[in-house]
Amino acid sequence: MTELAAITAPPEPNAFTASVLLHNLNDRYPPTKPDRALSREELRVLDWLQTQKRAVAFWLDEAIAANGDMQLVEALERHAGFLDDALNALALRGRL
Repeated sequence: MTELAAITAPPEPNAFTASVLLHNLNDRYPPTKPDRALSREELRVLDWLQTQKRAVAFWLDEAIAANGDMQLVEALERHAGFLDDALNALALRGRL
């Protein structure tokens, strides 16, 4: 395989790449849609928070499935709670 072919080839089914991770996140944890029209800035903040929440949920599932370190699981749970609080705070302010 040439160097260019290796770069442009689709990832192996078991390869762990950013594109595979994003595909898994979108399948397992689909983003939610806001109840109202949002400004561009609000959409970017919402997208960032939801992406972080989905990524944390993915890694939490992975850590639990692998009988991962409890400190890691607890840290991921705390971070998921922080992201939930941030999303709820935006919703309570009428931002979402």
